Amino acid sequence: MSDSAVLVQRLQRANTFTERFCGLMAKTELAQNSALLIEPCQSVHTFFMRFCIDIIFLDHTWQVISVSCHVKPWRLRFAPRGTFRVLELPAGVASFHGVRPDDVLIVDTICGIECGIE
Repeated sequence: MSDSAVLVQRLQRANTFTERFCGLMAKTELAQNSALLIEPCQSVHTFFMRFCIDIIFLDHTWQVISVSCHVKPWRLRFAPRGTFRVLELPAGVASFHGVRPDDVLIVDTICGIECGIE
């Protein structure tokens, strides 16, 4: 992945049970500059979803453990060992930016989850 790649500009955080369970189910799409951060997370389902997504499994330090690209609706993915959080992105974003295991993502505190951008 490029050192200066910006994967998302709008990050929605799901950290309650209901937010994590529902995730993107009610959405009709996920904007190209948006993502859903689920933490903690041990598995991801795409039940009742209407679009494909990319899933990035991350540890406590934001290091990429695994990437699943173009995950179709009605699928289930279990998090690899060491996963703490998951980033759900529009399909194609992870591969476009070349995200791969051992990359480390950086969250900009100015316009990231700490600012409550949803």
